[in-house]
Formats: sequence, C-alpha cells, structure tokens
Amino acid sequence: RMNTRSSCELIMVARSPNNEKTSAVLAEGDPPVPAASDPAEKPRAPGHGRNGAAAFSGARQIAIPHASLQPGALCPACEEQIVGSAFLAELNSGGDTVPGVEYTVIQTRYDQVVTPYTSAFLSGANVKNVLLQNQCILDLGDHLSMPYDHIVGADVLTALDPAHPRGFFCTPIAPTAGG
Repeated sequence: RMNTRSSCELIMVARSPNNEKTSAVLAEGDPPVPAASDPAEKPRAPGHGRNGAAAFSGARQIAIPHASLQPGALCPACEEQIVGSAFLAELNSGGDTVPGVEYTVIQTRYDQVVTPYTSAFLSGANVKNVLLQNQCILDLGDHLSMPYDHIVGADVLTALDPAHPRGFFCTPIAPTAGG
C-alpha cells in the first residue's frame, strides 16, 4: 500500500508542470518555453513516423559504400532463404534430417518470416512437428513472439527432457510481445 501510494505521488510530481523552475533549467538568453496551453502551438498530427527522408531536407546524407550490397537489394541471408535458391537446394540435397537425431520443430501459423509457415516442418521418422495453434487456439504469437511464448518454452523443455513433459495453461499470447 505504501509503495503504491509513493509510486502514484512520484508520477503526479513528474507530470506536474511546476516540478522545476524554468530559471534553473534554461541559461540566460535561451528562448522561453511556451506553456502547454499556448494557443500559438500547432496541434500535432496523430500517430508518428509518417515523415519520409525527403521531409528532412536539412539533414546531411552520408554515403556508405559497400562492396556487395546495393540500395534496394535483398540481404545475402534473405536471398539464400528464398524458395528454390541454390543455398536451400544444397542444404536440403541430403534430406531434412540425419539418422540418430531427434528433431522437434515448433511453429506458429502466424509466422510472417517463414512463409508459408508449413515450410518450417521437417519430414522423417525422428521428427515431431508442433503447430502452436493445435495446442492452444488462443496463441496468436508470431515469429517475433516465439522466444517469449510460455507455450513454446514448455515445448522446448519437453523436447529436451521427454521423460518429464511440461504442461502449460492455454492463455492468450499476443503477437510480437508473447506471453
């Protein structure tokens, strides 16, 4: 109770317009800071990040040449991962798996990096393919949220120690953030 009250008081002090004296912050000759209710202040556009590079005409541009990367080109790893690439053909030429290794693939239907998501799955007798949404329909996790998804964590621990499978609660998992 005491900590909650203290935290609330700190937030109120931080939000207070009178928590610092302008004279203590600004040096002599600095322009005055307009008040929050200054009618001359223009209303801000909703959202953020809407201005392209052209909007910053005064910014200095620095050219950074690269031996193999060109503007607009895919990164080398991206090119290698395109379906039908020479890299993937060579990688998969011996089959998905090797004998004597147990494989577990954990994948989400909402993956925006591995597309189609089913291309993550392996084939073979020593493979267990796990689709998160088959375990919990509330799991809306995507590629980025998988490391933070408690259901993925339970699946990983179970794959590492199958004699002691881990349970989990089917709770909502948010894209990107996990849960």
